[in-house]
Amino acid sequence: KYSVPTVKTNCSAHKHSDGDAGMNCQLSCSAMGGYPQSTVTWAGLNPSLTSVVYSWSSDKDSKTWTINQTIVYNCEQQTNVSCAIGGTVSYT
Repeated sequence: KYSVPTVKTNCSAHKHSDGDAGMNCQLSCSAMGGYPQSTVTWAGLNPSLTSVVYSWSSDKDSKTWTINQTIVYNCEQQTNVSCAIGGTVSYT
């Protein structure tokens, strides 16, 4: 069973082409110690406003997996976010 995933955020302001200000957030989700290999599922996000910038998994020699994924999300409005890996859900 995977550890409870950890979500980290890094948000910053940006300018739209029309001059309006907006926010982009880089969200990372990671968990370790699970089997079999799994994928990251994000809850509370509109998939059309996300893009994956980094996805990594490793089993090294332990035969259990460590999963990491980082996405960028256009966070114009405050959103409660969680991620799940291998059926284990992070805190919101």
